This record gives sequence, structure tokens and C-alpha cells, in this order.
Amino acid sequence: MEYMQDNYLSVVILLQHGMNQIQLLSKVRLMDEFLRNHFKHYEFILVDNNSLDNMDELIEKVDLKCSIVRLSRTHKPAQGMEAGIDCAIGDYILEIENINCEFSVNEIWEMYIKCQGGSDFVCLTPRRQRKTSKIFYSILNHFIKYETVERIRSAIAIMSSRRGQNKVSAMGNKIVNRNVTYAMSGLRCTHVYTDVVYHNRRGFFINISLMADTLIYYTDFMVKFMVMISMVFLTISIGMGIYSIISYFSENIADGWTSIIVFISFGFSGIFAMLAIISKYLDHILKNTSDSKNYVFSEIIKK
Repeated sequence: MEYMQDNYLSVVILLQHGMNQIQLLSKVRLMDEFLRNHFKHYEFILVDNNSLDNMDELIEKVDLKCSIVRLSRTHKPAQGMEAGIDCAIGDYILEIENINCEFSVNEIWEMYIKCQGGSDFVCLTPRRQRKTSKIFYSILNHFIKYETVERIRSAIAIMSSRRGQNKVSAMGNKIVNRNVTYAMSGLRCTHVYTDVVYHNRRGFFINISLMADTLIYYTDFMVKFMVMISMVFLTISIGMGIYSIISYFSENIADGWTSIIVFISFGFSGIFAMLAIISKYLDHILKNTSDSKNYVFSEIIKK
């Protein structure tokens, strides 16, 4: 008989609108059977992210011991996952945002072994990524504020140690993107690579919002971009002002044209210069805010 692990494992699964319920039930039962044969103690935490797909009926069909966290409104995936993790009591925590993704239980075991080997965060990472994902993570890794040992990539699932979660909580920073937060924790973060073709189900606008939030919060990309745009228009405005003054002495132009152009040019130069300064201030304000809870739940059900 295979040795049973003494460590307590918490599996946090985010339930969202549009999920395949039959596939969800099948995957949860398969994982339950696998964990029952490998761990003495484990738990499932299902986070109902205000789903509209008859979630009450689905929960009744889940014939296993679990906790159900009902969120009072639709949250972003990172916030919903945080609600489940805060309820978890395990020594190790497995986070699954999209349970319908076709990864195997053997890959979960490989993630656990890597955690046992000293990694506090292990990401299940697809080898093949979409072009948009590659571009986004290239920008992220290039402009990230604090250098990380491992390059940050997309993740299908993440397993973390209790020490890792305690470190993230102690940092006190708002969690916008869990992959990036874990990589920036200073603890060891590694990857288990899979051939699964991963397509997240968040939707176009949610993905765009997550990308923008990640770049704003974790990198200097947006600040540098705003400063660059401000400097470009500042240069153009100053150039127009100089051109109008030169034209006044060298060309036959209408009365009043030079004074108007000079006024407009230098006026906009001041505006663009102030925009550059304001963007810097906003960057510092962003770093020192957002200490409140990121989620609101209506109830927690124990089965």
C-alpha cells in the first residue's frame, strides 16, 4: 500500500458562470478519489462567484465533504480565489481557477512533490501559450518593479505552502494577480510544465482589465508610457512655440497669429508637464493604498 501523506491539503476551486457542470462534477470526483488514496487529511473549498448556472442544484450533487463560500456579488478571479484561501486550513493549498481545464491528477502530485522539495509556490504552466499571452508576459517581465528569479508565466493551477501564504499576507499588499504576487514574495517559485492547451474563460473585457491592472500595479510600464507621451507632446508644443516666434520675424503672417500660437503652445506644454508629474504622484498613491478586504461573501456552508 502506498504511503499516505500526513500533510493537510486544501483544494480551492472557483465556480464561475458558464462552467460545464457535468465536467466539473466528474473532475471533482476524480480528484477526490485521487486525494483519498494519497492524503490522510484534505478538504475541498468551492467558491461560488455569484454564478447564475443553477449553482444550488450543482452543490446538492457534490457528494463529498466540502466548504462552499458564496460571494455576494461577482468578483474578479483573484478576489474570489482569495476568499477561498482565507477559509483554507491546509498545510498546502491548491488553487484551481478553471476546473474544466484538462490537466491530470498526476500533475497535481508532481506539484506537491516540488512543494515538498522546498518550493513555496509551484505553478502548473502550459508549454504552449497564445501570442497575446506571450506579448503580455514579455512586457510584464521586462518592466516589473522588482526582479524575480523565475520568469512569470500564465498558470492553470497553483500549489502553495502555508509558509508562502503567510508571507504573502504579511506583505500586506493588494493581490491583483496571484501569479505575480507569488513570484514577487521572495520565496522560491517554480513551474511544472504541461502539454495542455489552456484557454481561460474569463472573457475579453475581464482579460483586458486584468492585464491593465497587472501592468499598473506591478510594473512601471504605464507610468513610463504616460511620461513618454507627455514628453512627446511637451516637445511638440515647445517646437510649435519656437516655430511661431521664428515665423513672426521671417514670414509675412496675419496679425495676432504668433501670439495665439505661442500662448497655446506654452499653455499645452505646461499641461503635459503637469500630466507627467501627476502620473508619478498617482503611482506613489497606488503603492500605498488598498488595505481593505478584496471580497465580500454572503455565507459559508459546510457539508
